[in-house]
Amino acid sequence: PTQTHDEAFGFIRLVIQEKGPPTAQVVLLPFGYPRLLSIIDDIHSAAKPQIPPLARQELDAFVRSVPSYYVKALRVAFKNARPPLPFDRQDQSVPASIQTTLKRYRHIAEEARDAKRTRDAAPPPPGGV
Repeated sequence: PTQTHDEAFGFIRLVIQEKGPPTAQVVLLPFGYPRLLSIIDDIHSAAKPQIPPLARQELDAFVRSVPSYYVKALRVAFKNARPPLPFDRQDQSVPASIQTTLKRYRHIAEEARDAKRTRDAAPPPPGGV
């Protein structure tokens, strides 16, 4: 059958462990994985270090076609690819203004966590206070 961006693609992988019996893992690669693999192959087979314009257009179209709940995993996979692949999509399920506010709150929380770690790691003041 022909794969489209709406169809899942998957396989079963046998995992052999040093201890214990072998196990089977079901690996699902959703949303037209064979097409994504073809685009990535076109990018890697290009003679230039830059992504060919047609491959870039196809990659951008693919990224725009995946549902918002898959965006984070795809962004991580693209970042970890060698060489890293461009990922130009905001998560469109959350408005940009809310994303900005959430990032600001996250930054504030990280600063508070770091300050607490610093306080907890500091030696107690003389006199045991």
